[in-house]
Amino acid sequence: MDIQQFIAALREIEEHADVEPMVMLFAPDARLWSPEREEPFVGSEGARQFWQSYRDTFGTIESSFRTIITAKDDAALEWESTGTLRANNQRIYYRGVTILAWTGDQIKRLAVYFDPRRLEVVWPARAAGR
Repeated sequence: MDIQQFIAALREIEEHADVEPMVMLFAPDARLWSPEREEPFVGSEGARQFWQSYRDTFGTIESSFRTIITAKDDAALEWESTGTLRANNQRIYYRGVTILAWTGDQIKRLAVYFDPRRLEVVWPARAAGR
């Protein structure tokens, strides 16, 4: 798998709320985990739920990547995201790391590491400094 496929699919989610290009990247037995859940999402339907839940959290969202490390069948992406929360239209900024493992052209494991409490309001001085 080419990590640029993952990034392009993420852009589709963030810009157009279309999760299907991302769902197609996941293996039928894939496992997806994030810190706000004890149990992982599983399979294609789990991937769809994971990414739809992600997009539904935000009114707007845009991620940029600080570091991308790739190996034969794995990748780590350090990212930061800015946008607005759907619930109250507050501006937010948070950062984290996504770990991917794949076989061939399908992702078999995704783990996202971030502090969900960091989905914080971006104060005007902070936003101006970005």
